[in-house]
Amino acid sequence: MPRIIDDALRRLGSPETSLAFATSEVEAARMALDWAGAGDVLILLLHGAAARATIVDLLSHIQTTPDRDQVLGGTNRASRIFSNN
Repeated sequence: MPRIIDDALRRLGSPETSLAFATSEVEAARMALDWAGAGDVLILLLHGAAARATIVDLLSHIQTTPDRDQVLGGTNRASRIFSNN
């Protein structure tokens, strides 16, 4: 499904770097959290119970740790992907 959406967006003129792909729900949520800035609101649609538990734990940890990037691994990968937009 992500490739179908990507193909459609490209046909409509969207740049190649406008979408990021994740291999799991947890990775997608981490990418969204990494990309989001102060004041942003995210809606994380997590279908699997294990993925939900992992992200709830991660969010709890983010709230108690001053360095959010350290908790997220400091990759800032999604921010780099969307930096041209």
